[in-house]
Amino acid sequence: MMLALPAWAQAAVDTQTKQINSQIDQKKAQIKSVKDQLQTLQTDLDGVVRDYQGAYLKLQEVDSAIASKQRELNSANEQQIFYQNILNKLSVFAYRDGDVYFLEVVLGTRSFKDLLVRVDYLATLSHRQASILKAAKSLRGVVQEKRDSLAAEKTRQREVVAGIQGKQDDISRLLAEQQVALNSLGTEISTLRSAKKKQEAEKKLQAAQARLSENQPLNMAMIFPLPQPYAHSFINDWGFPRAGNPAGHQGNDIFAAKGTPVVAVDDGVIGSEFGFLRIGGWRFHVLADSGVDYYFAHLNNDTPGTDDGLGGATTAYAPGIGPGVRVKQGQLIGWVGDSGDAESTPPHLHFGVVVNSNWVNPFPYLSASDRR
Repeated sequence: MMLALPAWAQAAVDTQTKQINSQIDQKKAQIKSVKDQLQTLQTDLDGVVRDYQGAYLKLQEVDSAIASKQRELNSANEQQIFYQNILNKLSVFAYRDGDVYFLEVVLGTRSFKDLLVRVDYLATLSHRQASILKAAKSLRGVVQEKRDSLAAEKTRQREVVAGIQGKQDDISRLLAEQQVALNSLGTEISTLRSAKKKQEAEKKLQAAQARLSENQPLNMAMIFPLPQPYAHSFINDWGFPRAGNPAGHQGNDIFAAKGTPVVAVDDGVIGSEFGFLRIGGWRFHVLADSGVDYYFAHLNNDTPGTDDGLGGATTAYAPGIGPGVRVKQGQLIGWVGDSGDAESTPPHLHFGVVVNSNWVNPFPYLSASDRR
């Protein structure tokens, strides 16, 4: 039989219970405020990423238009040079022979019929010269038009590039702000957990405990490739046009700060396609026990704190990672970067999924596993 506490002891316990509960309520309110701030930042960040992706697509369209107009200009220049050479030869001929040639043609005839034939031939040459002159003049106008059009496209390209650079700056700024908020949230949660442990230590306060609402694990094999609480953003950019790939973008780009850890999303083995490629940069596959092939690309290639591109495998992969190595879900396997053809973009992880030898859109799986 449990003895009742004295009134003064019970009053002390009740007071302590109220104090701890008050502290927990305060921390809950602080966490809600930070979460609201995070939601606003995430909305802004996702919007900037969408704008950036749109601007990047526009830049590729402008680059394609510039290449087309450059080819047209080159063709027009070649035609103009061809006709100009002909005109130069005809001008030299006319300057050298002048009217003497005409007299020779007339005086050298043997009959009136021969005279008519020769005069007709001269008229034909004159007509051809006039046609060539007309074509040359027309081509001068075409060349100038192509030059003006090309200059306009290049001006538009500079504007688009400037816009993209601005979006990159916005992405970096918002990621930094979100990381600060996430760090603050982590501190608040840590403080709240300490208060909770203190409350649990008090046997008489168990009825007054308040549990925090925490994310529950999803009933699926794959976890998100970036651990919590690292700031990141991604959209459904599957199929977006990509130079040299008719199928378009076969994955999703997860934007995050350079050096953000990358973890294995499932148990499996590192595949044989490992190392550096011109497009994917430092990349590799994880062949999961479930049969799914997960692809990670554009890992870090810079020495810490720089953008020098001088890093190698040690800056891209976690120690011990290599072909044939078994990894566990959640294990550190590398770091976010901008290697390969991502050097001109903000740092991001290209994440791809292959099922039964077919690339599939990873966006639904990323969205489901992004438990923030």
